[in-house]
Amino acid sequence: MPESFANLHVLGITDENNPPGNVWHTMRSPTGWTPFTRVPLQPQDGRAVDVACVRRVAIAPETAPLTQGLWALIAFENSPPQLRFRDSNTSQWSGSVGTIPLPIARRVAITVSPGVAPANDPVNPGGPRAYVHMVVIANGATPQDQGRIIASIMPNRGSGGAPSGIAEVQTSGAGDLGSASEVALAPDRSLSPLPDQESIASLATVFPDPDGALFFTLGGVSASGASGRWAPFRARDQNPPRGPGGRPGEVWDVALAQGQSSSAITDTNNYMAIARGGPDPDIYGATLSYATATASYDWSSWENYEIFKAPFISVDTEPGFFYRLDISKTSEGLHVIGVTGTGQLLHQLRTPAAPASVIFRDVELVGVGTEIGFFTAVACG
Repeated sequence: MPESFANLHVLGITDENNPPGNVWHTMRSPTGWTPFTRVPLQPQDGRAVDVACVRRVAIAPETAPLTQGLWALIAFENSPPQLRFRDSNTSQWSGSVGTIPLPIARRVAITVSPGVAPANDPVNPGGPRAYVHMVVIANGATPQDQGRIIASIMPNRGSGGAPSGIAEVQTSGAGDLGSASEVALAPDRSLSPLPDQESIASLATVFPDPDGALFFTLGGVSASGASGRWAPFRARDQNPPRGPGGRPGEVWDVALAQGQSSSAITDTNNYMAIARGGPDPDIYGATLSYATATASYDWSSWENYEIFKAPFISVDTEPGFFYRLDISKTSEGLHVIGVTGTGQLLHQLRTPAAPASVIFRDVELVGVGTEIGFFTAVACG
């Protein structure tokens, strides 16, 4: 059964211990939410602290993989991250996929981006091949190892293939701006990979010192080695159309939704959202859209996603103090989901026809109808 792009996968982490496990999965369709189910964890895995997810589908022009589903990268408190796969045919989760050479991490990010097979590939050298990009923020035992952004990739086809070695983003061209606190990934289709890189992705990260600044880069790890290359970090604070403008405040989290992974998704815009810190933590978003008149991609200004707008009315709904969030597109529009300081999991759907005429709703009580626990992290895809 292929993945339905009308559905949204949601993974949430609660403050429970493991066992019994503290990673939960639910799925939203146009008709409602499925019950929460635990993602099976082994007792030795320990407590999960972060999660990221992305659909596993064929990225044109490549036709693999035949088995579709959901990739989930899970970070644990005292053990290295694990890559899990949920089969869309059986709705069952695999055990850890391969041995991912990533360090113990406090934050994780994942995406699937197009690319080419390595020149030494025995099947189709130089042919189209999509890759799973994985990035973590290391939680090392020593201060110099904490906050380092570490990356790895592996093919999206077949059973996933073997992961590459790892490379550090800061010391592989992006620049050392200190210890990172948050990270997000999105596919990149605007540039061809460099000669020694089979695939690249967009990366957004937050450096908390001195004021929660937001930076971006492009790059990736070589599929055939442990070398990596990233463009120098750049701030995204230029005024529209070159950027969304100055940040609304300190950034506590960042999420990206870019590209079209299916013809069922007609919204061609790219999106960025942040959880703004401070005394009134809100979720802000910005849109990158193609301007026909200038033949360029232009940014909108930052917009507060908590403000409900309708003709002759504008209301700040103040649903909660958000500190974690994620965003993803389905055939219905842009989904925004966040975690509040009181452990609530809140969701809104911003449709292309009326993106601001929506409010956040409680996933547990209004959506699924079951209270699970105190949520601390969330991912959707």
